[in-house]
Amino acid sequence: GQGPLMSMIPTGINIVTLSQTRLRRFRTMRTLPALIRYLRDSEPAWMLSALHANYVALMAKMVSGVKTRFMISEHNTFSKQIDTLPITMKAATALIARILYTKADAIVAVSEGVAKDLASYFKLSQKRIHVIYNPIVTEEMASLCMEPTDHSWLNGGNGPVLVSIGRLTAAK
Repeated sequence: GQGPLMSMIPTGINIVTLSQTRLRRFRTMRTLPALIRYLRDSEPAWMLSALHANYVALMAKMVSGVKTRFMISEHNTFSKQIDTLPITMKAATALIARILYTKADAIVAVSEGVAKDLASYFKLSQKRIHVIYNPIVTEEMASLCMEPTDHSWLNGGNGPVLVSIGRLTAAK
């Protein structure tokens, strides 16, 4: 792994590097074969992806045949995002996204607006989409992080449960 925030990852968290390419074009898509291998070898209970990595994660789900459940997180209004694409890519992207997004076991949106847009665009029940707002870290939240927990996942549970795809860099 690399990136300026790597030093903040707690000891014991398994970082899996799927691609070392420096080529920007199709960089996320190039991780597909490695992700399929990882899923077949490790079979995590859940995998979380966000943004453009959602496509790769859901393709890996379809191809790998694992029992891993997939949660995708959307941070943008899809209908507006697709409007920015060249006309030659718009129809193909919409079709692929419609096929893939319906394969998700859970969908998270960062706002009610994003949730409504996803439901409308993909003709999904809004009950399938859960809104989890981006956090705002306050002093109270920082002190709550220090409180003890009594959940088995956090206190030596049965191993890894969540896989996330993303870069450990500042984005916005």
